[in-house]
Amino acid sequence: MRRLEAEFPGWRLWISDTGRWWAFRTEACALTIEQLRAGCRLIVQADTSDALYSAIRAEIEAERRVASQVS
Repeated sequence: MRRLEAEFPGWRLWISDTGRWWAFRTEACALTIEQLRAGCRLIVQADTSDALYSAIRAEIEAERRVASQVS
């Protein structure tokens, strides 16, 4: 988990009692309406740390795509 926390400082991670991996955005800026419409999420979940890594990366890439379309 430390590897993921170090790589994604804008995200808070935890493992639930059921063993699911979760992450939520901790940055001060809320998601914009454009980001929400593009499918960006505040919280992601996965079965493994590798799957959570992929989910967070996908969120970051989606956020970048939206930012490039808006600017």
